[in-house]
Parts: sequence; C-alpha cells; structure tokens
Amino acid sequence: VYSSLTTSQALVPVAFEDVAVYFSAEEWAELAGWQQELYREVMKENYELISSLGKERFPPPCSTHWK
Repeated sequence: VYSSLTTSQALVPVAFEDVAVYFSAEEWAELAGWQQELYREVMKENYELISSLGKERFPPPCSTHWK
C-alpha cells in the first residue's frame, strides 16, 4: 500500500526527543524489573534507528534509566 503523500511531504526531520519517553524517579520505581528492561531495549533501539537516519552520530541522551 502506498501513501498518498509526496516524497517532500513524507520526509520530516525526526529527533530522538520526538520518540523518547521519560519517567520521573517515582514512576520508574513503580515499574517492574521486566518493564524497566523493556524500556531500556526500546529506547536503545529507537536511538539507534534515529541516529542511523543522519550522517552524524549523536551522543545518547542523559538518562539514569539507560544505565
């Protein structure tokens, strides 16, 4: 299935912040271990996909939850 968007309409700059999800310390503490691990995996994959779209590599955003 093809979109009705033209190429110029479909090319929109995307930043990591557009797809990032952040939790407060309180919210993070409420997540189960498997949810924290899933978050880390998804955020890492999002970062890798977004950074692959550009010519330059971006440093990963500072987040205590990534560690």
